[in-house]
Amino acid sequence: LKEKNTFDTKRSALEKEKEQLQQTNGKLKEKINEQTSQVSMIRHQYMRDMKKRDKKVEQLKHSRELLKDSMENMKKDLVQREADMQDELQRVKQRLEAQYERQVEEVRTRLSQRIRELQRRDKTL
Repeated sequence: LKEKNTFDTKRSALEKEKEQLQQTNGKLKEKINEQTSQVSMIRHQYMRDMKKRDKKVEQLKHSRELLKDSMENMKKDLVQREADMQDELQRVKQRLEAQYERQVEEVRTRLSQRIRELQRRDKTL
């Protein structure tokens, strides 16, 4: 009888321990499921953030290329404008030089005519 009581006591203790272990196991499984769910949510958010970042990087690369092209076009435009201005400056310079030469020639012609007039007047006097 004493052995049966000892056996029953041990059995009861083992059943309680088994029940506690099953409860602990259930709680641990819940925690694992919660943490797995959290990890999944965090991973999903991370992937969304990475996609956004990659898209932003692509946009910035595209913007940089557009800016680079724009700057190249502006450089070419400035070089062309400078060349056009040099050409215009050269034309104006040539026109002014020609105008100056004509005016000098006109003055020489008038002076020559005046000198001849004065010489004729001197001869008549």
